[in-house]
Amino acid sequence: ADVRPDDPMIQLRFAFTWDNSGLHFHAEAIDAPTGYKRPAGGGEQVELLIDPKSDGFVWGGPEDFHFVFRPVGSAGEVSDLNHPHAMPAKFERTPHGYNIDADIPWSLLGLTPKPGLQFGVTTAIASNGRYEWQPTLKLNWRFFQRRDERYGLGTLHLQ
Repeated sequence: ADVRPDDPMIQLRFAFTWDNSGLHFHAEAIDAPTGYKRPAGGGEQVELLIDPKSDGFVWGGPEDFHFVFRPVGSAGEVSDLNHPHAMPAKFERTPHGYNIDADIPWSLLGLTPKPGLQFGVTTAIASNGRYEWQPTLKLNWRFFQRRDERYGLGTLHLQ
């Protein structure tokens, strides 16, 4: 990794809950610890990748989801890089980062919720400098290249 001693430490705590209406994503992003001044105009984001069939994540794949949460402005922005639809989320600024709460309908994912359901997920936090000489840091939870040119993710098991 190309991490320098003065680069900020980034952290992401996350959890999922669910009910019959959807999958609920909760994240606490820490990307500006005490003493670190975030570069002006830099990018902050949390990514959530979902592979509903657990057959390997495909970039731009029509059956997979790549949500990007950016805490810009007062409401924040959410996009799905694999599909052209908007999804609401709640953003809350904190002294050292931001919190996210998002509700993802099961109908969007093409899944029927029930205890024991399993599917692929991962999440990541990124803190990007505005210029190439500023640090760009990214921390993934579980993400790896498979032999078949797809990507493996962690497994979410509903209970």
